Amino acid sequence: MFRKLCIIALACLMSLSVMTLTADAQDQILGPWLWMIAKTEAGQGGAASTDIDSLAVASDDKVTEEMVAKNGAKEGDEVGDYKWTLAELPANGDINTVVNQSGMEEGALDHITSYALYTYESDKAQEATMKTGSDDSIKVWL
Repeated sequence: MFRKLCIIALACLMSLSVMTLTADAQDQILGPWLWMIAKTEAGQGGAASTDIDSLAVASDDKVTEEMVAKNGAKEGDEVGDYKWTLAELPANGDINTVVNQSGMEEGALDHITSYALYTYESDKAQEATMKTGSDDSIKVWL
């Protein structure tokens, strides 16, 4: 009985080890990305703002999420009081660090929607996997 448990435990540990190596083998795209933030009403951040086009609100409908998804943006393009800013994402994925270090905003980042734009060009079609994550809410256009 003990021998079976050891084999099962060893098999579990080996599979965890393989899964970890597989996850680590994938490259993160750290950038540079174009970043934008848009302030939201208090209490409207996170999941509560997923279906709100914060770019449209901040720019009085001059710039929308759909426009950026279809046409992109350029460094320095304005949306309300902010400009699209080129910056690299830290390996830990902390967007607050990007916003603070790029000078878009300082200190606590409550009541904002963050946008990241990355353009990837390839000379041929290829199979790929995109993984994203958030501790609040996320929308992705591809």
